[in-house]
Amino acid sequence: MPVSLNAMTDWDVVQHTRRSSGIAPETNIETPSPVADAAKAIVSHIPTEVVAIYVVLTGLTDGESGRAGTGQWLLLWITLALTPIVTWLLFAIKVQAVGGKLPVAPRVWPWASLTLGSLALLIWAFGLPGTPFASFEWYRPAVGSGVLLVGSLLIGLVGKLVRDPA
Repeated sequence: MPVSLNAMTDWDVVQHTRRSSGIAPETNIETPSPVADAAKAIVSHIPTEVVAIYVVLTGLTDGESGRAGTGQWLLLWITLALTPIVTWLLFAIKVQAVGGKLPVAPRVWPWASLTLGSLALLIWAFGLPGTPFASFEWYRPAVGSGVLLVGSLLIGLVGKLVRDPA
């Protein structure tokens, strides 16, 4: 499974090119070990390019006394909005690089990557120490860790389901 938006869009471009050429989508179904599969599921859809922006800028937006400030929330929403934009741009660049037309029609967009990448970023941010979600009274670090683990596993499984044809 891919580890970044760049890697996810590589996969999407191959599938797009295969469909455009009338070739059946990839049906490579592996049987990895459960431990390796779980480890991959945890990191497979975290958009590392946008995460890098989030991590670098979060130090500039830390609230006082460890409380989440407006800057942290703004940064989270900006990076969340950037995730599908960057994903689509990478996909479009790569489709054109293999000789395809600019994929402007929504029906050919990599919807799984657009959606799962955004959700993965949100779940990842929820589980970080110093997350803006800590400003909620009910938030506890253990809750963030649990959501990160369970959410990442579910995203990995859903990603595999929507990408591997039956």
